[in-house]
Amino acid sequence: MKKILAAIFISLFFISYSSQSIITSKDFELKDIYIADSISKREISYNSKTMIFKETNTYYKSEQNSQRPSIKFLLKLSQADLEKIDEQYKLYKPLLPCEFKIYNNYINESSIKFLNDSKDNLTKEKCTNNSKVKDFRKLQRFIFDIIQSKREYKKAYYWQFIEA
Repeated sequence: MKKILAAIFISLFFISYSSQSIITSKDFELKDIYIADSISKREISYNSKTMIFKETNTYYKSEQNSQRPSIKFLLKLSQADLEKIDEQYKLYKPLLPCEFKIYNNYINESSIKFLNDSKDNLTKEKCTNNSKVKDFRKLQRFIFDIIQSKREYKKAYYWQFIEA
């Protein structure tokens, strides 16, 4: 009897462990890269699977590179949040989930990659000529609004929430 109970316990443990490591259809990676005057670079990224939100700022000055401290923290989106994002994504399908824009002295490259999606070949040319870029921006704004509403984000970027 003890062997049967031990076998059941071990099998349940492995089933629960393996189900946690599976990428769901709602997991995604978000990237937003800004380059200004070829001097400064700012990169914002979030991965819903690893739950890591990261912002890196690098400034290139002559021969020296300087960097403002990176901001990196865990931010867990609820299953309800992931479902809302997935619903918005499905509204805009088929969508090329990226944008590449060159202004006078400024470059912005943004993308949202759903981890189970087959659209891995996002090139700068495709993203530059994205006919549904307005839909992409709506989806990106929707995701950022959810992220910015979380307690972890407000704690990391506290100065954005201080009223004058």
